[in-house]
Amino acid sequence: MKTSFYCLVFCGLLSVGVVQANDALTLNQSTMNQPQMPSADEMAKHETDWMKTELTLSAEQLTLVSSINLNYAKKVKELFAQSNGDRESMHAKMEVLQSQKKDELAKILSADQLQKYVTYQASHKRGPRN
Repeated sequence: MKTSFYCLVFCGLLSVGVVQANDALTLNQSTMNQPQMPSADEMAKHETDWMKTELTLSAEQLTLVSSINLNYAKKVKELFAQSNGDRESMHAKMEVLQSQKKDELAKILSADQLQKYVTYQASHKRGPRN
């Protein structure tokens, strides 16, 4: 009788442990499939670094471009947070932000630099996903 009781307790504890481990595994798998969006600072730094190298920005341009990139990266993060999964609306708003950003950059960059930037943006543009 004692042996049966201990066996029953052991099996109960084992099954609870298996269920909890399975829940943790499921949670990890569901979050692993969703890439994390970088911070606004990381997005701005990445784009500024690219622009510095590929557009050969002057020191003055670098300061101004860095500020613009950070400003728009923050707007993009805010847009993602407010979108509630409405990709079409978000895509339309992203188009507006990109246009505004290009207009600001046009005041700072030379014609050649701006053309390189626009070409790069067009080649890396992703449309709305379904």
